[in-house]
Amino acid sequence: LYFVETAQERALIGPAHSLVGTSASAHEFGGAYRGQRYPQRPLMGPALLALVPRLPAFWASSIRP
Repeated sequence: LYFVETAQERALIGPAHSLVGTSASAHEFGGAYRGQRYPQRPLMGPALLALVPRLPAFWASSIRP
């Protein structure tokens, strides 16, 4: 899904838990989805860990008093 704020010149792009949460969880952590078993294939966890060092600077400019 995506959301665009034209006036602010920013966009939010990514998956919605309501649409892919159960299936994505089966892939990320391993498990069953619709009768099939999936091995653990992390995607979002490693991406978040790679981003952690940049999060403070990213959020610092996003919060305004």
